Amino acid sequence: MTAVGFRRTDAIHYSRRRRLADRPRLVPVADGVPRLTADALALLPASFASSGISDVSYRIDVEGLGFEEGTPEFSAVVPEV
Repeated sequence: MTAVGFRRTDAIHYSRRRRLADRPRLVPVADGVPRLTADALALLPASFASSGISDVSYRIDVEGLGFEEGTPEFSAVVPEV
């Protein structure tokens, strides 16, 4: 279960129902898409001690990027059932 990020200490949170605030959106990961990667951290100056950074949580704004559910581009990747 650790391969998918399951942590027994967080099990209490897994039973809560969630509702999407916005329609699903597919965003191709390409140049110009906000992202945080190990390669990007490796480019930081040594003074940032990036080797000590782990378990990062962050949010990105994808407004205006990708394809929203219901568009032909979205349906080409995720067909409606």
